[in-house]
Amino acid sequence: MKMTNYSIKGENLCFQDAVIYQAPNVIIDILDDLSGNTVIIYDGFHMLPSNYNVFDTPPLDNKELQATINQNVICINQNGEILWRIEETANWPEDHVRFIGSKKKIGELWTYRRDAWEFQIDPSNGKVLQKRRGL
Repeated sequence: MKMTNYSIKGENLCFQDAVIYQAPNVIIDILDDLSGNTVIIYDGFHMLPSNYNVFDTPPLDNKELQATINQNVICINQNGEILWRIEETANWPEDHVRFIGSKKKIGELWTYRRDAWEFQIDPSNGKVLQKRRGL
């Protein structure tokens, strides 16, 4: 098995100790891919405007910020190039918080979103294959 040398330092993704990508916010989870790429999740929740009401979950007027929050699962290669972002999974700002039950050997990639939805993602392109209610 090919070993990779990815690490995270705050917002920075490093490969062999060199910074290759700076995320919009702190990277909170990382999953190395067998092809030499890595998938990261950065903190989207703390990018919300301070006056946002998380209980009402209205869409943001700033659609670019909303997409940055919603699409916070990214596949990156060793050169720091973004290969894909997860497709949007909500029409309000809701971020993914961790990988769950992901199995590299059989190609399953699952994330857990803050509102208790789980998503299976195609590891080749970031498309959502299925979703289910989590815990």
